[in-house]
Amino acid sequence: MIPATGWMLGAACARDGLRDLPWTAEDTSPADRARMARVCASCPVLAACEVSTVLVPTTAGFWAGRDLTIWPESSAPVAVQDALPSLEVPEQVAA
Repeated sequence: MIPATGWMLGAACARDGLRDLPWTAEDTSPADRARMARVCASCPVLAACEVSTVLVPTTAGFWAGRDLTIWPESSAPVAVQDALPSLEVPEQVAA
């Protein structure tokens, strides 16, 4: 059974001006990945997105702060610098 995807409507990446980022491109630049990571860091559905990437085999695109086009063994969260200085991302979300 495929999990519901209604949560995606509240995703930061679905907002005007952000949905045009290369979320599903295979050859994103470091600058694009950093920008997408900043969007993910402030996303209200980040946890649901992370769960979705575990429940539904996801092998491409930028999801939950990670470029999943890279092999999972090397897919560490992209560093977010100066995006939201007061926001601490919990380790269980960042892992």
